[in-house]
This record gives sequence, structure tokens and C-alpha cells, in this order.
Amino acid sequence: MKHYHRFHLIPVLPLWMILLLPFGQAQTSWEYHQNPAFHPKAVLDLATDAGGNLWYVSGSVLGRFDGNTWTSSDFTTAGIQVQYNFLRSLAHAPDGKVWCGAFDRVLEYSPGANQWVLHNPFNSATNLNGYAMTADPNGKLYWSTSNGWAEWNGIQWTRNWFYFNTPLGNGIEEYSFRDVVIDQAGEAWFVTPGSIGFETGFIVPAGIIHQSATDTSVYKMGDLGYPEVLILPVALNMQGYPMALVGTVEQNGQVRKLHVLSFEFGAWQNLGEAPTQTATGLAIYQDPIGNIWIAGQNSPGQPVVIRRYPDGSWETYLLDNQKISDVYTITGTPDGSIWVGGRLDTQGVLARLPGQFISGTNEISAPCPAFSLVCSGGRILMPASLSGAAEGQCVVYNSLGQQMTILSMNDLAEGINVPHWPSGVYFAKIEAKTGCPVQTIRFIK
Repeated sequence: MKHYHRFHLIPVLPLWMILLLPFGQAQTSWEYHQNPAFHPKAVLDLATDAGGNLWYVSGSVLGRFDGNTWTSSDFTTAGIQVQYNFLRSLAHAPDGKVWCGAFDRVLEYSPGANQWVLHNPFNSATNLNGYAMTADPNGKLYWSTSNGWAEWNGIQWTRNWFYFNTPLGNGIEEYSFRDVVIDQAGEAWFVTPGSIGFETGFIVPAGIIHQSATDTSVYKMGDLGYPEVLILPVALNMQGYPMALVGTVEQNGQVRKLHVLSFEFGAWQNLGEAPTQTATGLAIYQDPIGNIWIAGQNSPGQPVVIRRYPDGSWETYLLDNQKISDVYTITGTPDGSIWVGGRLDTQGVLARLPGQFISGTNEISAPCPAFSLVCSGGRILMPASLSGAAEGQCVVYNSLGQQMTILSMNDLAEGINVPHWPSGVYFAKIEAKTGCPVQTIRFIK
């Protein structure tokens, strides 16, 4: 698949925006949704479930878009009240339930019954400042707060406090937990921003904490060459390892350059510096074929999405700041759309960039074959004439970007049984012989 970088300015843009346009600016057509169900708040988190439905949280509302219809549920109508009545995060469990994190409580939602259940993981009325939620493939739920995290095993909550009396030693601020992801081994990774020590006054570097079953590892961003860092969003790459977004600050203290780090081969690797300067970098997402998407803001106040292609090139997408003034979250859906959530003034907004990351077989020319797959009766099959036409491998991902299996072309010719896979949308990424483009085929089980 070819990517063309465009080097042009749009005369109708304000002068400050023209000066900020980076190389690789993409001409795009964003769709903007300001549905009343989004609530007069901000859309702070997005997620895609196993069936390919988009979910969002905004104020006291949990909503869903199935590709055609918007539906929502407000926990206050169920008689539940939490501090500020404001949801910050959401996660999908394998049993189909949706979990939402608020400032000091967790809410459990059963879509079929439209039923809410309130949880108090820390059994406390204190200000926990909850941030992020995630669930592992076994259904264990993680909720990170400013001073620790809680785990739900389906029966009870386990509370974990991660507190240092001073920033010396491990060098992580006490009360500074932010995002959390679970890697392919089921181990948790947490991020903490740089700040001034709450009790000590020391300047504390940002860090990433890896909590395994036997050990706790702390990676200071300053030791990796990033002494001044943005709030650190973290996500999983296609192999299930964490990647983080960090930034360096220029001398004026305002302009920040973004870098993408990925934990590969037992160490953090720098995947490159984004070509545009930003004031914030708030969210990061990797789609099923390896594009990395970053959502944030340029200064002054220009929402932007930055795309890193698997070949290392970059492209920048500006959003209309008259329709969405701030962006906070980003994800993708199986139809290839990229979604960002944010707000315009005090109204939640979603913006959609249609059909971006799925390569089409109509772009494939001889001598490279255009592959096809059939999935029937829980069995994936590629016609033998195609599978024998090229060497290489096929990697299958689910709609969440999690790797399901790696196959040879011969495996596909013989067919593979996948009855244990959940029903839903899958992507087969086919890397054929040298010189042929990577092809991604979408199929449904």
C-alpha cells in the first residue's frame, strides 16, 4: 500500500494554523457527532468490544454505537450517585459486561439487562482520583488510582498501594498513578507523570512500573533520556507489549516533541519522533495492521491526530476546532474507522475518520497475488491456489488488536480450526514474499 505525503498550505486557514502545518499533512474528511446522548460533558474514553461496537463514556452516560444506531444508559437514572457524577474510563470484560471508572468508585454495567452495580474497591470515601481501567483475557479487572490500584477477580476486590515516602530510591512520585495496560503475559504496566514531590518538594521524574508475579520493575524516563515528560498514555502494540508516549520540552517550555516508545526485546525502544510539535499528547492506539495513532493538541488549541505508518513514515490530520476543541481519547473500529473523543466547550463530541487502516486487494498487482479467506463452520481456509503462490506468513488479530495465531501459507491451504475463538471480527495480516505489500483481510467468525 502506497502512502503519499502532501506538501501544501490551505489559504483559508488562520495564519497561526498555517505556521503549525507539518510536513505530511493529510487531506481528510472528518465526521463529527454531537448527539444529545453524549451528555453536556466531555467524551473521556472510547473502547471497541469483541463484536466491533464502539463504546464511550461522557458525564454519567455510557453509550454504544453499533455502526447504525446510538444507544446509551445513564447510571443516575438507576439511583446511583458518585462524586461529580462523571465517568473517566471504561473496559470490556470477556463475559460482555462493561466496567466504568469514576473519580472514587467503579460501576459495573450489564448491557442485556441495562443494569448498573456500584463498587467501592477501596472501601473508602476518600478522594482516590481514579484514572484508567482495563481487563485481561481471563476477566480480571484493573482500576488505577492516584496512589495504587485495585483488582477484581469476579468475586472480590484486592487493594494494592504503591507508595514511596520520598521520591528518592525508586524515584516515583507517591500519588501519581495514571494509565494501566495488561500485557500478553497478564502482567500490569502503570505510568506516572513527572511532577514535584507531594510531600518532599523534590522534582520527580516520570516512570513506568511493571508489576509481575514475582517482581516490580521501575523504568525512569529521565534515565532513558526524557527528563521532562508529558502525561504518559500507554497502550499495547500488536504483540501485546506496552508502548508509551513521551515528550521532550523545548527551551521556551511550551513546544513539545512527541516520541513513541515500545518495550521490545526486554528494553524500551524509540520508534521515532513525530514530525509535528504539540502542546499535549493525550492518547495512543495501534490498529490491527501496525499503524500507531496519537491524539493531542497543537498550540494554540488545535486538535490533531498523528499517524505513524509501519514503515516509519508519519502523517498528520487536523480536526476542525470549531467542531471539537479538545481531544482526550482515540481508538479504531473493525470497519477501519479511527474515532476520537473530546468536547466542544461543555458538550461531548465524537469525530470519525472513515476507513483508514485496511488495505484493499484492488491495490495489489502482479506478480503479487491478491489473497482471500473463507471462514465457515469455525474453520479458516485459503484457496490452495493462492496459498501456494507466495512464501510468507499470516498473523491473525481480533478486533481489539490482540494476536490470535501465526500461520504459514501451507497452514491456510489445509485450513485451521478455530471453534474456541469468540464470535466477532478478525483481521488476517498476510506478509507475502519480498517486494509484495502486506495485505490485511477482514473476516467474521
